[in-house]
Amino acid sequence: MTTGTSGEIATGFGALPDTPVGRQVAWWLGMVVDLGARAKPEDREHYTPELQTQLAIYLDPDRQHQAWRDHSSHIGEPAAVEIERASEHEILAVLTSVKGRKWALAVSVEPEPPHRMASFRIERRYDFKLDVREAGPDDALVVAEVESRCPIVKGETSTWFERGARYFDFTRLMGESVVGLASVDGIPAAVT
Repeated sequence: MTTGTSGEIATGFGALPDTPVGRQVAWWLGMVVDLGARAKPEDREHYTPELQTQLAIYLDPDRQHQAWRDHSSHIGEPAAVEIERASEHEILAVLTSVKGRKWALAVSVEPEPPHRMASFRIERRYDFKLDVREAGPDDALVVAEVESRCPIVKGETSTWFERGARYFDFTRLMGESVVGLASVDGIPAAVT
């Protein structure tokens, strides 16, 4: 990673602003790219004490290399970084992996040196609208239809449920239960 004259840090798959937060994100991206091979106990200095507590697994000398490898595998190899919003101390970037997965990366750093990361959030970003909500009795036919499209398969045998309008009857003996309904672009797609 090098600094160019334009005030950006070249990372090999995009440019980050050459700011305190941009340099911290460049370090994090480097760790993702090399699967945490450079991880060392001193890495805790990249984070505030509060964030160190939340990210303890990445800072534990006995587990940090494996934690970074797992994290990098989950995210995927970075292919591109686009900046949606940036200031000296905050950034919102979209990381796209070589497999096309997108991640929104929101990072803020302390305003005073050494500009440790004060907040770090990474969330999956989809090219479609995903809504998840609790399903209720009025959704019985919808959730029953989605469930009927998803058989339980074991070997050569497939089993599925046809609950219909009585979908929620099974919950009467369960105490408190919640049925979730996920929709993609407004179309019911999954039940949990």
